[in-house]
Amino acid sequence: MNPPLEPAARARLDDLAARALREADHFRIYQRPWVKPRTHPSGAPVHNVFIVGAGHSGAGAWWGLRLNGVDRVAIVDARERGQAGVWAHYDRMESLRTPKDLTGPDWGLPSLTFRAYCTERFGEAYWNGLRRTMRRDYADYMEWYRETLQIPIQYRTSLVGLEPEGDLFRLACTGPNGPEVAYARTVILATGYATDGEPFVPAYLRALDPARCRHAAEDLRFGDLKGRRVGILGHGAGAFDCAGMALAAGAASVDLCFRRKEIPTVNPYRWFEFPGFQGHYHELDDAMRLKFERFLAQRDQPPAQGGYERAMGYSNFALHPGTDWVKAEATAEGVRVTTTRGVMDFGFVIAATGLTDNVTFRSELSALLPHVATWGDRPRPAGEAEDAGLHSRAYLGPHFELTEKVPGQAPYLGRVFVFSSGAAVSHGPSITSLSGLRFALPRVVDGVCSRLFTGDAEAFYADCERYAEPELRLIPPEPAGD
Repeated sequence: MNPPLEPAARARLDDLAARALREADHFRIYQRPWVKPRTHPSGAPVHNVFIVGAGHSGAGAWWGLRLNGVDRVAIVDARERGQAGVWAHYDRMESLRTPKDLTGPDWGLPSLTFRAYCTERFGEAYWNGLRRTMRRDYADYMEWYRETLQIPIQYRTSLVGLEPEGDLFRLACTGPNGPEVAYARTVILATGYATDGEPFVPAYLRALDPARCRHAAEDLRFGDLKGRRVGILGHGAGAFDCAGMALAAGAASVDLCFRRKEIPTVNPYRWFEFPGFQGHYHELDDAMRLKFERFLAQRDQPPAQGGYERAMGYSNFALHPGTDWVKAEATAEGVRVTTTRGVMDFGFVIAATGLTDNVTFRSELSALLPHVATWGDRPRPAGEAEDAGLHSRAYLGPHFELTEKVPGQAPYLGRVFVFSSGAAVSHGPSITSLSGLRFALPRVVDGVCSRLFTGDAEAFYADCERYAEPELRLIPPEPAGD
């Protein structure tokens, strides 16, 4: 996070928040609640929507539902207040790779945009001088966003179980006061990488004590690395950001090793940032979507420029291209790593090796998983080799909803929306990141509204039949003259 706000900046942001709410009020007619209330047979209330995750995807979905008249929306986040999203945790880059002027969570309200926030807090000159979105700025913007919209987030609460119960879902959670149970008609899983995978750690590193080895996506205490020789496996943004953090904390040295012969410099994800791709990729047939997926599987994003420059600025930082790790064993001093180019000794090692896409890892979804269709269940295009990785990636419908492995056996799956990185193959790379959020949010909100409306179609028809509110006030005819 940035330093605390000065009084003048706080006043400007308070004025901006009031302006954003006035703009939202222009759409008041669309915000009138319309969803039929439900009550569980036990007497417990039923949420129309239950959102898991309060980062920009979850918070943006909450606001979109509010703008579309959907009330009784619960939203939880596993982190403390002020810590939702990845920007205060394992996303440690100083500047994001994302263009600064992308929009999304604002839903088209100018005063709710990231640009409006930055210019009011720091001034026009600051905004004009930005090359890319600064991570701390975006984290602070999202916290201001949540506060401005008064999103009722229940923090320190995790989903541990989800199962169908009639036409509802029973959600088992753990919160500040222990186990909790909630009921909902629809569910949005907006937990980023945690929705459809977990940190990938090579088997030879998994056996090491966490005091000697951690994954880059975990909470790392860089102060503990002071005076130690650190080894990092990987060459992406996380690897360079961890290197910079360790060096800034006083690490004796950092050696960054990776299999590729050179660091990639071209970012294919920048090419995807146009409305045709972001808005309509999900309409492509399976063969074409798999073609894009195969293309991306062969290419990596480069590290962010700022993170790269930061690490390279230290004399005790070294790059080792073409140096894959094949074995690791604990020693009295730390870890001995056998690489394809010799043996290296470290006091601590970090696996910056990415995250898996595997919906079957999600224990909280275990009641649903036997019925969830994956890309491995789809017919392979002619000439396509079998890809074991696709067998574990959920095959989603046009609104990010889960689909059935066997049609008709689990229709309730269409009311669970995977609004996270798990949607990448079905809806396109980075679709729920800053690059695609402007196009993704309306799609998931439209899907939720569709389920809530069609699920009560008969009740709405009965309302339609009963509707008898006069709109025209008739004028009595003048009495006929003599």
